[in-house]
Amino acid sequence: MNDNSIFDNSYIKSFMVHIDELRQRLINVLIIIIIASVISFLFNDFLITLFLKPVGKVIFLKPAEAFVTRVKISIYASIFITLPYILYQFWMFVLPALFEKEVRYLKTIITGSYFLFIIGSLFAFMVVLPYTMGFLKQFGNEFIEPSISFGSYISFSCSFILGFGLLFQLPVIIFFLVKLKLASIDFFTKNRKYAIVLIFIVSAILTPPDALSQILLALPIMVLYEASILICKLLRMNHV
Repeated sequence: MNDNSIFDNSYIKSFMVHIDELRQRLINVLIIIIIASVISFLFNDFLITLFLKPVGKVIFLKPAEAFVTRVKISIYASIFITLPYILYQFWMFVLPALFEKEVRYLKTIITGSYFLFIIGSLFAFMVVLPYTMGFLKQFGNEFIEPSISFGSYISFSCSFILGFGLLFQLPVIIFFLVKLKLASIDFFTKNRKYAIVLIFIVSAILTPPDALSQILLALPIMVLYEASILICKLLRMNHV
């Protein structure tokens, strides 16, 4: 047996070990999500009450819609609750392959990304979503009475909340681009005015067509943009 064969065999064994570990961690995540979904289903009425505050009563149009939507709410809630555990499993999987400096960076990024996602989701749920639904319901009149479907409302609101959580990842994206030298801090500083225009365009797409709702989304994103530039400058000054 030559050296290349030995190397290939050891590489394959190492690869299979990583695949087995990944499979086990995915199974662990799936089990936790299932358990959390069952627990969330037991508190379904409480979750539904929270979700329906912006709209009040809703209807269901298909025989299974109410049940299926309750299951969806339980799954959404379980993923939201178990997100720290999911990130932990990801962290433990990649940790052995990282150097000490990379560990420090990634730990900061994952922690920051998690909290930004939570803040963005809560901001959408508690501030923007109620205002958005109130605005949209104003288009009814004596001939057009709003009858909102349970399933469609939950899908809309969850997509809305997820969108905000992802938009609040802007500082993480900027940090990555600067760290990987795909863009410089000066690039983001010089193109600030274009970034502001882009932020308002995205806000206009994601929110109702009125100034207040667009500002409600655009302002925190602009603050995050400026904070990202400031943090990158501070890190550069400290040679981190």
